[in-house]
Amino acid sequence: MHERWFTITGVVLKKVDFPNFKEEVNAIKYRHWDNGIYDYKSGKRRVVFHSREIRRKEGPFNPKVVDYAQLQNDISLMIKSTDFRIYSSSIDKINHVFTYSKPFHVYNLNLNFIIERFCWELNRNNESGIILLESRGKKEDLRILRYLTNLIDNGNNFKSKEHFSGIKGVYFNPKWCLEKNKGKASYILLELADVVSYPIFKYTKTNDKDKAFLTFEDKI
Repeated sequence: MHERWFTITGVVLKKVDFPNFKEEVNAIKYRHWDNGIYDYKSGKRRVVFHSREIRRKEGPFNPKVVDYAQLQNDISLMIKSTDFRIYSSSIDKINHVFTYSKPFHVYNLNLNFIIERFCWELNRNNESGIILLESRGKKEDLRILRYLTNLIDNGNNFKSKEHFSGIKGVYFNPKWCLEKNKGKASYILLELADVVSYPIFKYTKTNDKDKAFLTFEDKI
């Protein structure tokens, strides 16, 4: 059974605020796991805040392994205290397909919406930024990179290429830093985006603002 709704969420953190954010995330991981490491099936790695595992209390988030209630509280406080912005887009796939004779790929269209609005903020503040996406595989990453390169170089139906000129790079990474650190470090901004995305998806689907959603609603 496929989900009717498809949600993509991005977070924006200023470069100057990243060191403090990194310290807070690592402090939580070191507080709940020895050296922030968990013995996954693939070997010992830095714990990654993965929304699906957290919700299902799996792996490092099993209450037999960690103080689950305290961990949730620590993550909520970290999210609330961090100065970042959230850009999220959700598409009703059924409505989308029946509305357009040649519907866009929903992943690309969601990215289009998010990046367009991200660039509004960059342009308004005379700033630049980079885009970091979670890797989905070499073929998928290449397809998305081509789409984004075309968007940045040529604009879209509503905005010229100048609107997207603040984007200075597009990168793809897995949640873990595997090549240099053998999984002993992670891309924490991807984790943050993952954690806040599900409550937004849930709100889009059910119109229910749960406790997690209310924690960061003012950052959307």
